[in-house]
Amino acid sequence: MGRARIFVTGLMAALILGGCSSSEEGNSPPVISGVTASDPTPDPGETITLACTASDADGDALTYAWTVDGLAIGSTANIQWQAPASGQVTILVEVSDGVDSASRSTSISVRGEFNRLAAITDAQFATWATNWILPATTVNANLGQYFVVDLRSSQAFLAGHIPGARNASLTTLVSTVEGQNSGGLPVLLACDTGQVAAFATMALRMLGHDAFSLQWGMAGWNDLLAGPWNAGISNAYESVMSYGNSPALPTFDWPELSTGLASGQAILQARVSAVLAEGFTANAVNAYEVMDNPGSFIIHNYWLQDDYFTYGHVQGAYQLSPGSLTTNQDLSALHPANTNVLYCWTGQTSAFVGFYLNVLGYDLLSLRFGANALIHDDLPLPNRWEEQGLSYPLE
Repeated sequence: MGRARIFVTGLMAALILGGCSSSEEGNSPPVISGVTASDPTPDPGETITLACTASDADGDALTYAWTVDGLAIGSTANIQWQAPASGQVTILVEVSDGVDSASRSTSISVRGEFNRLAAITDAQFATWATNWILPATTVNANLGQYFVVDLRSSQAFLAGHIPGARNASLTTLVSTVEGQNSGGLPVLLACDTGQVAAFATMALRMLGHDAFSLQWGMAGWNDLLAGPWNAGISNAYESVMSYGNSPALPTFDWPELSTGLASGQAILQARVSAVLAEGFTANAVNAYEVMDNPGSFIIHNYWLQDDYFTYGHVQGAYQLSPGSLTTNQDLSALHPANTNVLYCWTGQTSAFVGFYLNVLGYDLLSLRFGANALIHDDLPLPNRWEEQGLSYPLE
């Protein structure tokens, strides 16, 4: 039995060494040392270069055949190829010396809409989120230098507004700014509390406008208009705040967008328009709605880590440091399908950042009045609402 095994093994070796190859005797087949794509994650329709590096020990002339799903796309070592609309694509190249051939594949992943949009937003977020809010003292001292838009109701506007302001809604905001700001002045947005204005300020900044939000809204302009802020503060949840560590940040997939548009800029403009049309109310939530049923939301605290420990936080809230919400820093902690809640000190920053996150495709609610609606009495100035003692003119 042992001798039979030796015979069979020897016969198989002889067959392998003696010529079951398709090569002509003495011919060396081509060798492919590399296949590359100039951009392995192209945009739809982007033209990229595919390159094959191959050699032949016999010095034979080589021919190349590139295919995608059996369809020919090129016949030279380097080719130009236009990426399809979407998806993962496997590209095969076969190299022949006229006798033998070798083949190798490479894959590209056409960037989805989220990735095309994020390529813009990642690069711009830090700029958008810098110096976006102005106190009333600064605005009043330089009033002639701003194009002021008041986002309150027409009734509230007529009852008294910043001199020279225009009245607009979120749906008419862009047309008002682009149609009436002939002097190209920086845009100053005002509302009752600063939260709607912050929401709209991010919208304008994402569209390329130089825009700012009036801190505390009209309540910060004149104490006669402090009613909405005075009604929004609460200390009702002081006893249920947590002082423990933040849960480890989860990692989720990115949201899926479906505008049907090819370029990142076109997707951005479409998404900004869509979120403006939804309005602030659809993208905000009251404190009692969250605190009465916290398990219905994924809650994120948007404070520095020291503040998260010092002042307490909603039980189970993830701590996200301000300025960290890009694809390479903490953005993946937001759930792409479930409802996320973001809260800050006053609701102004969470409204501002919340607009950006909704544009990216998240279901993100800004907590109205922020921590001022939870633990107002425990908060430090200037993050705690108090009447400003101002009486700037109303028109």
